[in-house]
Amino acid sequence: MLAFIDKVKPDVVTVEIEHVDVDALEAIVAQKSMVPPVFRRVGLSFLFIDVPVHPSPATIKVIQDKYAQKVHLSKAQLPVAPYVDAKNGLEDIKAAGKAFGYPLLLKSKTLAYDGRGNATVKSEEGIAGALKSLVSTDVYVEQFVSFTKEIAVMVARDPAGHIVSYPCVETIQKVVQGFKKIKMMLE
Repeated sequence: MLAFIDKVKPDVVTVEIEHVDVDALEAIVAQKSMVPPVFRRVGLSFLFIDVPVHPSPATIKVIQDKYAQKVHLSKAQLPVAPYVDAKNGLEDIKAAGKAFGYPLLLKSKTLAYDGRGNATVKSEEGIAGALKSLVSTDVYVEQFVSFTKEIAVMVARDPAGHIVSYPCVETIQKVVQGFKKIKMMLE
């Protein structure tokens, strides 16, 4: 990635989805921090990879791990569905079933997005099958929350701190020929 960035020389590096190489983004940030101030003053920063990365690699790391993201949101006192780590596997999942009741959601911590990496478990007997269906066995359990619709809002902030939100959309997810199709509808 560093060679590509060095060749293309973008004004900024950003990502559309979190499934990226965070180590490579951290290397870009490290290169940027190595630019001596004098090189910036005299216009020689081009000798280094000197490009901002947004969001920061640290933020992307949190977003990549859905369990870490839940913990982060909880620490910020934002409302989230009740959840527990299933680090002890089946034992923790069964305990969550007793605590939350069924149905419940079994979720992969990583490589999950837009419903991928999630399985609805309707009973204790369904746990093994749900685990097999996931992209990872590193999972957490979330209490099932009934909802009417899912909405999404894109919010952007520029380097000066100006914030803009784009129109709210309803997301409708359907399985079509074995793939999840996502339809965005403007409200």
